[in-house]
Amino acid sequence: MDLLGLRTEAILTPGWYPGRTANALSSLTLICLVFYLDTFTNAGSAIAVLYGLALLLASEVLAGFGILLASALCVMLTVVSFAFSGDALLPPGNLRAVVSIAAIATTAAVLIRNRAATERLKRTNDALQRSEARFRAIFEQSRVALWEQDFSKLKARLVELRDGGVSNLKRHSASSPMFLQECADLIESVSVNDATLELLGRSSEEVSGSIRKFIPRDEECLLGIVECLFSGRTRFEGKGKIVRPDGTTLSVLLVLSFPEDGIGLDRVVVGMFDVTERDRSQQALLAAQAEMAKVSRVAMVGALSASLAHELNQPVGAVVLNAQSCLRWLRRESPDIPSASDAAERIVRDAHRVAGILKSTRQMIMRNPARAEVTDVAKMIGETCLLLEHELTSGSIVLQTRIPSHMPKVKLAKAEIQQVLVNLLNNGIQSINSGGGSEKKVSIECSMNGDDAVVISVRDHGRGIEDNALQKLFDPFFTTKESGMGIGLSICRAMVEAQGGRLSGRNHEGGGAVFQVSLPVEASHD
Repeated sequence: MDLLGLRTEAILTPGWYPGRTANALSSLTLICLVFYLDTFTNAGSAIAVLYGLALLLASEVLAGFGILLASALCVMLTVVSFAFSGDALLPPGNLRAVVSIAAIATTAAVLIRNRAATERLKRTNDALQRSEARFRAIFEQSRVALWEQDFSKLKARLVELRDGGVSNLKRHSASSPMFLQECADLIESVSVNDATLELLGRSSEEVSGSIRKFIPRDEECLLGIVECLFSGRTRFEGKGKIVRPDGTTLSVLLVLSFPEDGIGLDRVVVGMFDVTERDRSQQALLAAQAEMAKVSRVAMVGALSASLAHELNQPVGAVVLNAQSCLRWLRRESPDIPSASDAAERIVRDAHRVAGILKSTRQMIMRNPARAEVTDVAKMIGETCLLLEHELTSGSIVLQTRIPSHMPKVKLAKAEIQQVLVNLLNNGIQSINSGGGSEKKVSIECSMNGDDAVVISVRDHGRGIEDNALQKLFDPFFTTKESGMGIGLSICRAMVEAQGGRLSGRNHEGGGAVFQVSLPVEASHD
């Protein structure tokens, strides 16, 4: 609706509420009363100041422009009253008029400013409500599991620990077996969406309260979250486990962000992604790869054995026949030395032939190595460690890597060196799992041996290598395992030597065994 060319909303506030009409009538009545008293009485005071009170009453009905019009009306009435006053030309009358007009203008300015601030606050509040509604809609309708948790109590506990002198949370957790359970008790569930309820297999009532019932005992991921909050970091990403009501354990990827200012810890959103099937698929794939590698090695040994048996059958048979002939010549009553000598020479000849066959077979195997490529050693080691994630996790074994930031890139057969590292790490894991070690830890360290070689060291904290086995480590078919074939380390050494490197093994002074793969730098690329 337009009023004198202006929209009604610019003059009147929208909506109706009880008392609105009464305020409008009271304001008009007060304006008329003030005008009458100011015009037709001889009051000695600035009666027109009371127009400000009328404006206050009218502000409940009028918008910003409406307040401006009402104040203009009050000023006009003040001027009219001043003109009709008997002492209008005297100084006191002038002063009263000026004071009244100033009071009306000041009141109008304050009311207009207050109205503008109120409108801004209302718009901000409306925007905040719409934002909250959008967030709640996204939270509830998302197919990603979203879980709001209250970390405020845990934060207060961590502040107490810091004030008490605790600086290393891992060490504190190791010395306090119930620490992680205490932390889980202090983290409370605020709300969850349907995807989270589906993932947890519980109702919304069952989810409320402490999250301890969902966390396995001594869950390492929980320690990572607590460390993140303790150290003041704002973001955490990691893989953990949650327990369903039937006792099954799910693997999940967790993502959460803590507020930078520490305010809002009572509603921290945790995103969860179920990766249980992915982990199972990876485990099945790794098992299939391991079985395939085992079958491939057995097939290779079988094929090599068949080939060698075929090639060596004739010269070995000849050696046997010549040896028998030599014995017969020597056992005669009158030994036939020349004939025996000829037989011995044939034995030597056939023995050289056997050696030649073995040498040519080895050359045939080593003559066509895998294609070399320029490789980032640090990246290759990282990829190798990922392949052993299941074995490390299932054995609760910690893998540590120490790789300088500026390692040169090396030209090598990446797949073969990775297979060597996998074999060495697997040996270390098996040594630790068999018992007798000092720590459940394996490590990979990369360094430079002067300017000549890149050295990759693989160390375990198992029971080490027995003294009588050190000299035979790389002998084919030598093994200290009950079910071992004894060709793994032999093949590893052959693979490394085929690329101009060296593989060695020894016991470490601090316990366990250490194997070193040395690769030449002359094939390196910066």
